[in-house]
Amino acid sequence: MKKTILILIVILGTLTIAQAQNARDLYLGYGNDVIAPTNDSANRKRGKPGTKVTIELYRDGKLKFVKPTSKFRSGDKIRLRFATNFDGYIRILNVGSSGRVSLLFPYKDANDRITPSTDFQIPNNNDWIVFDDTPGTEMLTVILSAKPFADDKDLSGLNSRATRSRDLTIQSDDDATYAVFGEGSLQEPVGFTLQLKHK
Repeated sequence: MKKTILILIVILGTLTIAQAQNARDLYLGYGNDVIAPTNDSANRKRGKPGTKVTIELYRDGKLKFVKPTSKFRSGDKIRLRFATNFDGYIRILNVGSSGRVSLLFPYKDANDRITPSTDFQIPNNNDWIVFDDTPGTEMLTVILSAKPFADDKDLSGLNSRATRSRDLTIQSDDDATYAVFGEGSLQEPVGFTLQLKHK
């Protein structure tokens, strides 16, 4: 009986550690101090800096949040919403099915400086991104940095240099996609790409 209880405690402990490492929990936990399970009782952060991206879909008169893996149709309207849990900078690029790169954020009258809990919407105001009649894949690249970006007029160069998703932990669930920094530094831009399939 004692062996069974000990094995069960070890299994539950392992599951708790594994679950705490998912991107959503790491994003939500950043900034919350907890006592580390060490003899020196040092405080450490249980989360990591990152971003949360949600997609609003307006179809057939109904509005709902969807995963990036959803299949989009001609005439669908979407909005992106994103928030971060750290002070830094963000740029969001769209690479269309034609290969053309355009800057979605910062848009006019906005800058790329971000603070925790700020909820941004793309496009701003009451505008929507509308899927046209040409099927393909739209790629939205989110680039994060703790330092200001260089004033880069070559968006395709920025896109190819900064999409090092290996430095991020990324997770999509029912309501959002979460991306948090790995063990590396925040000083270099790091990005990830969401692929929106238009059928």
